[in-house]
Amino acid sequence: MDMKKLYAFAFAILTCTLAQAQVVWSEPAFPTQTDEITIYFDATEGNGELTGVIPVYAHTGVITNNSTSDTDWQHVQGNWGQVDASVLMTPMGNNIHKIVITPQTFYELNVGETVSKLAFVFRNQSGSLVGRNADGSDIYMNIYQAGYNAGITNPANESQIINAGTNFTVSCEASSASDITISVNGTQVNNATGVTSLDYIFNETAG
Repeated sequence: MDMKKLYAFAFAILTCTLAQAQVVWSEPAFPTQTDEITIYFDATEGNGELTGVIPVYAHTGVITNNSTSDTDWQHVQGNWGQVDASVLMTPMGNNIHKIVITPQTFYELNVGETVSKLAFVFRNQSGSLVGRNADGSDIYMNIYQAGYNAGITNPANESQIINAGTNFTVSCEASSASDITISVNGTQVNNATGVTSLDYIFNETAG
């Protein structure tokens, strides 16, 4: 078997503010625009406005090769302030909600149109409460090209700030069996052969 090797994840972490968890994530971890994708939204994360709210609706679009910027949503789905079954999310308990979509058909993409990101905000029925990132920005999820993909799935952001003394799970995933090595500041801390995922519990102590 042709095992891919994934060497990533040398990172430095600063301390002193609260850790930021994922607002959205997907199954599969590296979705393409033709995949059926289950998208999860944690209403307690980001700005937290939808904590305890049921039902939750997605308001969503795509960033494509036709977008002029990362804020230029294309093929927007959802009728704001209305009961809209097409973007109704299923409550999973513990403030987790999900929606299942296939981007190619759900967004009615044009022939030859390529998606780089899915864009979201989430709302209650009236739209008076809106779930966004903690800084008020829109929420984005990367869409990948078909083939081999790998990377860090937790944290979702390129940088992560956590409190001293906090245990934090670093998760790495690959789209096919791989040799995965996790390093922290250049020091190998975990590795495995022929796997599609690998975790490491990082503990940041005051230095």
